[in-house]
Amino acid sequence: MPSSQRRKLVAAAATACAFSAVLAAAPPASADPQIDLWNMINDKHVAAGCAPYSTAPALTDIAVEYAQMMANNERGNLAVVEHGMAGVPVLDRELHKRGYNFSYLGEMDYSNIDGGGSAQAAADFWQANLHDLINNCDMKQMGTAVWIVNDHWAASSIMATPA
Repeated sequence: MPSSQRRKLVAAAATACAFSAVLAAAPPASADPQIDLWNMINDKHVAAGCAPYSTAPALTDIAVEYAQMMANNERGNLAVVEHGMAGVPVLDRELHKRGYNFSYLGEMDYSNIDGGGSAQAAADFWQANLHDLINNCDMKQMGTAVWIVNDHWAASSIMATPA
């Protein structure tokens, strides 16, 4: 085989190997925005110097209820205000019954009635507006939920520490 053909073959093989290495190193894309959002918030929590959150089904159950309420509310972002006022006592009561400490509870909600919501948009909104909650190392567990109705995208994240 002539040296020019050999160089082209080696170059092609090197390019293919490099491309394969990039694909192998890239994180897999998730089809689950709820998992993506949980990971994004957990990463920000860890970046603040906190231990990673553990998953808590009790928190996830409540986050799902809240995300569903917001996604099904035609008034959109107003749901966050109404829900926040009515939701805090419910959150306290429900989680206290499940063994959580009143002093270590937090809730973050995101609602986008205009469509185009995403895990990244919710994480960015929360980081910009609720970073004290994300950066609170006293919060040990988290449950996150995403609910989408038509183009109305809603997410809720509940953080808490067991009593």
